[in-house]
Amino acid sequence: MEDDALIAVEELYKSYINNYHWLEKANEISFATEYKGQFSKVLLLACASYFETKICNVILDVLDTKKCKLTYSFITKKALSRQYHTLFNWRDKNANSFFGLFGEDFKKFMIKKVKEDENLNSSIRDFLELGNLRNQLAHDNYALFVLGLTSEEIYDKFTNALSFVISIEPLSKEFQNNE
Repeated sequence: MEDDALIAVEELYKSYINNYHWLEKANEISFATEYKGQFSKVLLLACASYFETKICNVILDVLDTKKCKLTYSFITKKALSRQYHTLFNWRDKNANSFFGLFGEDFKKFMIKKVKEDENLNSSIRDFLELGNLRNQLAHDNYALFVLGLTSEEIYDKFTNALSFVISIEPLSKEFQNNE
């Protein structure tokens, strides 16, 4: 299944690369430098927005809300609408608070999985770092906020963090099948 939102983030990044290289070739070094700095903020917001939509959709799928309109409506309106940023402790280096929302047994299961898989652990750290930076950018004066990551670093963290987001549903199913 094609993920149009993911494609949009990827195209946004490709466009940035093309524009930045064009500015360099045109010897517009000052403009290229300013563009690079501002685009990092735009890319961070695009990546964080993508993750918010994806995580909310995964939660709805994992909780099997398609079978019941009442459950779907309640979860989307009360548990997820404008609540995404409360699902994670963004300053942590782990997603244990998120896992705990699905019960202590799932949290223990996921802690074990993360300990066994350094790639998953790294993916979670990058996911949380991007979310934390997004919060800082949005709430600590966008114009004055100094983002310490380049667009390339943000995109690398985004692609790594995707592994965590993609793993939530299959790991949830694995947990449910083992119960």
